[in-house]
Order: sequence, then C-alpha cells, then structure tokens
Amino acid sequence: MDIVEKETKKDDPLMFYAEDIFNKPKNHIHRMPISEIDGLPVCVFINVDKINVMIEVAHTGIGGCCVPDKLYYINYPTIQPVAVEDVYNAIEDFTNRLDNLKLDRISGKLTDTPQFYPTECKFLKSPNIKSLYQECCVCYEITQTRTICKHPLCVRCWGQIPTISNPEGGDDDYEQPCPICRRDLQMCGNDH
Repeated sequence: MDIVEKETKKDDPLMFYAEDIFNKPKNHIHRMPISEIDGLPVCVFINVDKINVMIEVAHTGIGGCCVPDKLYYINYPTIQPVAVEDVYNAIEDFTNRLDNLKLDRISGKLTDTPQFYPTECKFLKSPNIKSLYQECCVCYEITQTRTICKHPLCVRCWGQIPTISNPEGGDDDYEQPCPICRRDLQMCGNDH
C-alpha cells in the first residue's frame, strides 16, 4: 500500500468504523447498522478473533425474534494475527456483496449466486419418493426450511409470525407460535 492510499484510508469513515470494531475486545460480537437485506429484516454481526473476521446475517422477525439459522455467513481468515486493515477489507468486501445478496426462498438463505432447484422435475412427482421441497404451511411457496417441530415454513413467513404474550409466564414472557401446532418457535431447538 502506497502513502497516498494510506492517507485516503485514514480519512475514510469505513476505516474509523473498522478501527472501532478492531479496538473492541477479541470475540466481542458487534452489530452492524444494517436492518434489512432484500426486503428481509436482519441483524448483521461482525466478530473478530485472533485470526478471523467473521460476518453473520441472521433474520429478525416481528418483535426482533431470531430465526434459528444463519441466513448468510462469511469468514475472512488471516495467516497473521488480525490487523485493522483486515477488518476494513472484510467490511468493504461484505459491503460490495450486499447489492447482490438475494433471498433464496427455497433454502431460506441469502445468496449472491442464483441456485437451481428441480422442483418441477418429473421424478419429484413419483409416489415412491419424498422430496426435500415442501410447500410453506403459510404461503404455499416451495421451501426447504422447517420449524423445530418439522413443519415447512419459509423464512419470509417465519418473520411475519407475531410474538405473543406467553400465558404461562415464567422465564420466557413471549413466544412465537408455529402456525400448525402452536409450539414456540423461539425455543430454537430446545425440546420441551
């Protein structure tokens, strides 16, 4: 990096942001100021450890409830200990990817490369097979995402399920009921 480029980065607001993240304790999870990608409400987190800069996108639905799978994850490993320039480069790369990130409704993930799914192929119509693809129990779009109670529910519909007051109270004052069986979707894999 030459002197002119160093001076340009020094005055760059992104460099100030990268320095702020870099100066936090290692493994401090920092929430980036992004609330929506491709019309989907999200939380974007950046985590820096000794040799990695990791960026994770999670879905937030009504009331800020977390959908239990990562929508998008990218790791920027380094050979040497992470430097502020590594954090800057990771944020800059992620920023460049943002315009291309689209929700893949079937996988329920954000992707920057279109996927092909053989949802209309004849072999999926055979009575002898069970397809990975099922209709979302709300909008009837094809999806691979399932609730913890195994009901097909696409990410967009999952995010539209309202959080309601838990009538039993206890530790969890609010719950997000499955549209089919009413089990709390916020349990994120806990069996109760």
